[in-house]
Amino acid sequence: MTLKDNVVAAVYGMKRRVMTNGLSWLITIGIVFAVNTIYTPFLKTALMILACHPQYQCEFEHCWTFITQEFALAAFLSASVVLVLGIGFPALLLMQLLRRRAALNTAFFAEEYGDKYVSSETKKKSHWRKELCPAEWARFSASDSSALAAQYSHASYRWLMMPALVLVFKV
Repeated sequence: MTLKDNVVAAVYGMKRRVMTNGLSWLITIGIVFAVNTIYTPFLKTALMILACHPQYQCEFEHCWTFITQEFALAAFLSASVVLVLGIGFPALLLMQLLRRRAALNTAFFAEEYGDKYVSSETKKKSHWRKELCPAEWARFSASDSSALAAQYSHASYRWLMMPALVLVFKV
């Protein structure tokens, strides 16, 4: 296959996904991609302004010792970015991943299935917390086309909430 064939196949695949999942899926994918793209540079810049990093001392000479109107506005906007993007987005992502895990627990560990989807390690150790069979998790995450799948598909079922925590420590 040539590059042109691969590009055409990818475009038709995306078109089919949009037709299957709807336009809201595409918008959600775009928002998640945009926020993940701007997260580190925006948050780093906001924290550097708030901490009077030497890179910004030529712009805001006195920083917190003598607050000018420009610095006050920059500090307010930086604090807003830290609050919304630095705390709000990981908290929202964590909340969504917790809801997804609860739904998966209900689906995979229902009484009707018995222990069909429980991992063999969990069966041996008799844990209070059931773990999903790795093969079933790989099958589910490969077929999941939701917007959150990009966040957790590379993690194991046990570490489903890890992407939200990684965002906090990314900066």
